[in-house]
Amino acid sequence: CEHLVQSYNNVSFRLAEDCHLDRILEIWTQGWCQTHPQDTIESSQIKQFKKNFLNRSHPFNFWLVETEEDIAGWVSVVPAFYHPMKDQSEAEISIYIDKVYSNNGLGTQVTSHVLEEINETGINNVWAFVSKHNEASKAMCMNAGMSICGQTSSRFVLIKEYN
Repeated sequence: CEHLVQSYNNVSFRLAEDCHLDRILEIWTQGWCQTHPQDTIESSQIKQFKKNFLNRSHPFNFWLVETEEDIAGWVSVVPAFYHPMKDQSEAEISIYIDKVYSNNGLGTQVTSHVLEEINETGINNVWAFVSKHNEASKAMCMNAGMSICGQTSSRFVLIKEYN
């Protein structure tokens, strides 16, 4: 659990390893419940989350945001679609920063890092789906180089196009 990818101002970004799953799951649960207080996370959803994590394979992976003391957050890039012509070229990005470390630019920094890291990997588009009431996440994605390409009644749809 010591492979460093890149470091900025005492914060490092690196690929997650299996030993990081519990902390990643803790941050995900905290973040999801904060932005979706009406939801209950079911055991089947936790099982799917763990499956996504344990089946990661570059460029579909999880990256950590680490301070000297703690894992402050993470970013995942997973297949966005299961269509056989899109499953390896379309990705969905998720960004979760522990509330203790939020509002200091870490999300934008790590998202920019990950979007650059997966450039030229065969991924054509990276999608983000942000709740309409989560203006901070929308701004963070846009500051990291994503653009709004649509919206539903409850979400903004953002994209980073590589082709």
